[in-house]
Amino acid sequence: INYAVYAVFSVAFTWQAKGLIKKLIVGWILQTVEIVFQTSLGLIKFSETTKKHSIDFEGSYRSLLIRRTNYLLPFQRKRVYWNF
Repeated sequence: INYAVYAVFSVAFTWQAKGLIKKLIVGWILQTVEIVFQTSLGLIKFSETTKKHSIDFEGSYRSLLIRRTNYLLPFQRKRVYWNF
């Protein structure tokens, strides 16, 4: 009786594992495709916007850097600020 139960469990488990592996592989492929697609779209949009608004982007980047460096000590902040 124990052997029969064990056999049924093992068969069910292997079948489930195969299904899980298939699902994982398919999901992984879909995810990578989606990530590549999204990054390419983002890069295209990013390049277009940087061509149009390069000055705005630079200004926002600098302000973000300054905002990030506001947490430093004053003399460090000044030094980082004048690096531009």
